[in-house]
Amino acid sequence: MKNKYKISISVSLALTLFFILPWISIFDQAQQFQQAIPGEIARKRLLFLAISVFIGSLIFFQFNFYWKSARLVKNALVSSLSQFLINLLLIILISGFFYRVSIRLLDIDPETSFVSLYLIRNLGISVITILVAYAYSAAEKSKLDRINLLTLKNQKMETELSALKAQVDPHFLFNSLNSLTGVIRENQKEAVKFVGHLSETMRYTLDHKDTNLVTLRQEIEYLKSYEFMMKIRFGDGFKIDNQIENGDLDKRLPQFALQLLVENAIKHNKVSKKNPLVIRISTDSEKLKVCNNLQPKTTVSGGYGLGLSNLSKRYELLKMDPIEIDKSHEEFTVTLSLL
Repeated sequence: MKNKYKISISVSLALTLFFILPWISIFDQAQQFQQAIPGEIARKRLLFLAISVFIGSLIFFQFNFYWKSARLVKNALVSSLSQFLINLLLIILISGFFYRVSIRLLDIDPETSFVSLYLIRNLGISVITILVAYAYSAAEKSKLDRINLLTLKNQKMETELSALKAQVDPHFLFNSLNSLTGVIRENQKEAVKFVGHLSETMRYTLDHKDTNLVTLRQEIEYLKSYEFMMKIRFGDGFKIDNQIENGDLDKRLPQFALQLLVENAIKHNKVSKKNPLVIRISTDSEKLKVCNNLQPKTTVSGGYGLGLSNLSKRYELLKMDPIEIDKSHEEFTVTLSLL
């Protein structure tokens, strides 16, 4: 709204200067050649010209910026035609009003051409205000379209992220319940602890259900409960080597990123006391590296194709650097960007 007022006043002032400057030059030349245009009359006429142009411009802006937005009809063609006719009517009314005032106040000869002095001038002012109003309206519409497009993109991204997170939760729960079944058979006391840590991981999921990015500190705390459950399941055959710098703990990454990578390592590798699986987590500048020794299984069951593809898609939707995967004969490393 404020922008419209500023534009109305600025352009009206510019139009006023545009119309009075030539007349100032004419009056100066008339005085120089001693033509019969008294100084007092010249000043009054210039003042009247400035006031009439400024007020006329504001009226045209008032209509083209505000009044025309209150459409009485929905049909676009009829609405445009009615706006054109109202602008034409305004030209005639404003011209007629200032013409009559000039005759009464300034003693201007009524024989002076009404068309040349008023109608043509106000027609020009009207055209300029219509063009300015149209340009402003087009710019605002373009800005609104960009905002709507970004809003739709964000809504789409949020929907896709929610769908991906919804995939992770049941997948993790399925694997955890499978592990719990085995622990119950072997050690009921450990099974109780297992359930306690499982409830902690579920609480973490619920507490951050509307969050896409979490701190590395939060992920590490969550991973401790997951690590406990895996150590109950695998004993000395599983180990997480945490080498994360304290200064990097407040950096952010997608929720469940670490758990997905650890789970992916367990899914694809043999885990036993004889062949322990060691997962090393470290940070380097703005990167997080998760590396495990390679001892691949001959067959891989479960997982339903989530894991890395899920995490990669989430990084893409969050406009973060893509994940990097490096596989050698001895190690498998996934590098994630941090914010």
